Amino acid sequence: MLTGNTVIAYWYVPAILVMFLMSPLHMAYQRLSMNHQLSLLAVLYLLSNIVQRSVEDMVIPQSVIYFTPVYLTGMTYMQHRAAALPLLKRLTFPLLLSAILLAMLAAQMGHYGNYHTGFSLRWSEIDLMMPQKLALSFAILGLLERYADRPLGWSQSLAEASFGVFFLHAPMIYLLLEAGYRPLFTAPLANIAVMTGVLFALCLGSIALLRRVFPNHSRQLVGA
Repeated sequence: MLTGNTVIAYWYVPAILVMFLMSPLHMAYQRLSMNHQLSLLAVLYLLSNIVQRSVEDMVIPQSVIYFTPVYLTGMTYMQHRAAALPLLKRLTFPLLLSAILLAMLAAQMGHYGNYHTGFSLRWSEIDLMMPQKLALSFAILGLLERYADRPLGWSQSLAEASFGVFFLHAPMIYLLLEAGYRPLFTAPLANIAVMTGVLFALCLGSIALLRRVFPNHSRQLVGA
């Protein structure tokens, strides 16, 4: 707000508002059979991989197309959770391994971060970020489902701060780079692990500080 560069994380707000307006379509999707849902999801993921994310996330329709299958995947899982849970628990570690291998493949191809492109229906390159993050998300979900009957205190605290971490992670990356942060290792995954730890520490520390300084307004400031 101070610099005028509010797009960093807030592109998400108009995009999710459009998705909320599409809720009648989502409810119609929920009424489909599981086979039809999975078939539609496959088509939407293909379209998402072709369209990819817009440059600097500025084109809202492109963001909606890109993230709609992810939104519907969450709905599908919750709708069929009882049937999917045993399979998810068995696949937790293969999914985690898949996420690591996809990250290594992207790094090997010299690609770091999100895939951004101008809006078109021409397939420029395979977006590895989407399947990598899906595999990682379901791996983490599978780990959490294993302990659902004995909740972990730290996971509840992290969940409560998660929206704040989302809104703060990009500014924190910017501040780290401006402060002269450079990769410490030659192995990309080691640098990702270090950067992730540093970012979580900075974001959670900032959230804790804001909660202490503005106890009644921290949610309005950073969503946590």
